[in-house]
Amino acid sequence: GGDSGLGKDMAAAAAKEGARIVLGCLHEEAGLAAAAEILEASGQEAIYVVGDLTEVSAAEDLMTKSLDHLGKIDGLIYYAGILPAASLLDTEEDVYNNVADLNVRGAFFCSKFAVKAMLENGGGSIIHIGSPHASGGQIDRAAYSVSKGALRTLTIHIARNYAENQIRCNQIKIG
Repeated sequence: GGDSGLGKDMAAAAAKEGARIVLGCLHEEAGLAAAAEILEASGQEAIYVVGDLTEVSAAEDLMTKSLDHLGKIDGLIYYAGILPAASLLDTEEDVYNNVADLNVRGAFFCSKFAVKAMLENGGGSIIHIGSPHASGGQIDRAAYSVSKGALRTLTIHIARNYAENQIRCNQIKIG
């Protein structure tokens, strides 16, 4: 989710503080534009990796290319997600699967591959972007609410199980 909106803004802010940036992007044109904007605003090079994070192979590719470019992974912000408007009764299987695949599975596997890299270089920090919907949500956000509840559980799991390895995992609630 680093090629537009708040995801891009977070990457740009980190770059201004000296972070080296790899953006995960769904579209090459948006990734190229976001990387150029970050370079112009911060003077810090940013690269982008195009991939559909609903696919485990894309999550692995993003982390592998990040390692190849940076030499290590110190941090991950997972902001990719979709927010369809549908109640429990109106949510069709394909809508639920799309939300679960990007909001949960994408975060799960990006985090997995980031933790693996962080274990090798002595620690790091993962930030998941959560939502108040994780605690129940609005009636027309059923699948999204479930996905953010699962993301909250993943965040807690990583924080508890990898703290001794100097890996932090936190969630920022937006919404």
